[in-house]
Amino acid sequence: MVAFLDARTYNSTRTGAVHEMQARTTTVNVITGARWRGFSVVALLTAFAVIAGRELESPDPSRLAAVAICTAVLAVGWLVATFRFAWWAGVAVAASSIGLIALGHFLSGSAGITAVILALGLTLPRRPAVATAVLVAAVASVALIASLGAAVPAVHALFIAAFWILAFLLGRYVRFAQQAKAQAEQLLVLVESIRSERERSAALQERARIAREIHDILADTLSALVLQLERARSGSSSDLQQTALIEDAQRLARQGLSEVGDAVATLRGESTPALALLPRLLHDFERQTGTPYVLSVAEGSAALPSETQAAIYRVAQEALTNVRRHTISRRVDVDLRFTPGEVELLVENHGRPLERERRDSNGHGLEGMRERASLLGGDLDTNATGDGFTVRLTLPTR
Repeated sequence: MVAFLDARTYNSTRTGAVHEMQARTTTVNVITGARWRGFSVVALLTAFAVIAGRELESPDPSRLAAVAICTAVLAVGWLVATFRFAWWAGVAVAASSIGLIALGHFLSGSAGITAVILALGLTLPRRPAVATAVLVAAVASVALIASLGAAVPAVHALFIAAFWILAFLLGRYVRFAQQAKAQAEQLLVLVESIRSERERSAALQERARIAREIHDILADTLSALVLQLERARSGSSSDLQQTALIEDAQRLARQGLSEVGDAVATLRGESTPALALLPRLLHDFERQTGTPYVLSVAEGSAALPSETQAAIYRVAQEALTNVRRHTISRRVDVDLRFTPGEVELLVENHGRPLERERRDSNGHGLEGMRERASLLGGDLDTNATGDGFTVRLTLPTR
């Protein structure tokens, strides 16, 4: 659960960062790219050449000042829009181009209108771009008709209209391509963050599994070893009894070393404890503590999945360890039975708690048992009774 919450927080933070990056990324940036700057400057110089050639070919002093002003405004707006886009520069280009069209320079003016329509297709969403482009084209067409009237060949008018449409479509295509590239980069960032979080979550889960295995495998043997050594140290037994207790402690130590090897094998996935070991576990418990037990195992338990059998065995082992550590027990009942769609382990301890619990208790046993149950989709309940306590594990059978 902690890993899941961490992953959700991490992904939420990452998503916020991506949205912020998306807000900063605008399609007008493509206008200021090196390639676009080169094309833009060449187009502006071409427009200047056409205007200069037309004025030298048929000079008209009465309109020379107006042409010069429109050309200057066109140059300033064009350069500003090229190197650092601003909407006022686009408006200046559109106005000066319409002015040049009205003064008879329809080729240079049409080039300016083409640049404006291209910028609209690049920078605005589809509907505002279409509406604004149609408005600019309509005003430019009215200026062209007012200036030249019937002198404008229909073929030239169609050619200019088609050129404006192509410019708009080119702007839309470049905008779409830029957005697709930005989205692809964002998806790559998200995929990388998800992959990193999955690796982190898997590492946390593996660490938790190792901790459970070490605790469940060693806690039983080591707690029994401590109990035997305490009884031997008390000095109330005879020499023969003390010798037996020491020999039993040595056997438990060897058993602990063997279980360390089993733990390593389990962590490597080479083996898992099965329910066939449950009688031996209870037999060792009775011999070490002197507490009798009653074991009942339903038929068909051997067919349970290995993960389910391992969880049942570990929970029973931890429950017996808690009995040894925290109670003075008269009897322990262990019942493994099937209910519709589930298998249930019930460990009942009949006895009373110790007046002072042992200081070597680390308190992770119940947590580990609940984690095992949760990983397999089951539940674990512990309840105190008037005659001791019960541990109930319920796991699905499929």
